[in-house]
Amino acid sequence: MNLHAIGRAGLLLAPALTLFVPAALAEPPQSELQRVEISSQKTQQPRYDVTENCPTIADKLPVALGHDWYRIQKDGTVYVEFTLSEGRPGEIRSSGGPRDYYPAIRKAMRNLDCKKGGAPERFAFEIVFRDEWDQPIDERPRPVAFLKLR
Repeated sequence: MNLHAIGRAGLLLAPALTLFVPAALAEPPQSELQRVEISSQKTQQPRYDVTENCPTIADKLPVALGHDWYRIQKDGTVYVEFTLSEGRPGEIRSSGGPRDYYPAIRKAMRNLDCKKGGAPERFAFEIVFRDEWDQPIDERPRPVAFLKLR
């Protein structure tokens, strides 16, 4: 095809395109659009008085994590945040490290018994994994996870 033939074809198609293109680009009628509403809530700040609602946490959590300390043996601080509902911890989130402890923390938290209360509440605390073996051999306590409450 030569340039003159392409030019003539374009001249013939131009009027046809002006009939169909505006209809294709037109907005649909308002009745077909669905309304979308967006709302947000302020995130609840966690409480740090965990022992008020879970009084045995300071005794039970270090014991529950003791085996994992021996297996992993890494120092670090893990920040734990959870929701307490009907006396059971849920929505357990960990951050910090080492990450190797996360599964053990979730399992230990699920086995905690806490006081049943009203509406679900967010709580947070830190677990410090630290080797305490800087003492003489006879006086060494077993390595343990320490709760650090703010």
